[in-house]
Amino acid sequence: MTYITYKQSGWYTSSYTVAPVVRFYPGSGYAFHSRLYYPGSSTLKDASIGYPISHGCVRMLTPDVTYIYNYVPVNTTVVVY
Repeated sequence: MTYITYKQSGWYTSSYTVAPVVRFYPGSGYAFHSRLYYPGSSTLKDASIGYPISHGCVRMLTPDVTYIYNYVPVNTTVVVY
């Protein structure tokens, strides 16, 4: 069990963009975030979702992670099964 630690508008790198980002597990890079988009665009780079693909993050459809970003407060409990 862990909790939401903080929120970011997105991760913007030279190889991909994900947005928004809701972080959990303090001191780690784990987060709920969108699928990967090409940098600075709305074109999907990797549409993978629904199976293990990252290093611990939870990829979500953009409307779903946006809901969490907008309505679930920091310090909310997160249970990972």
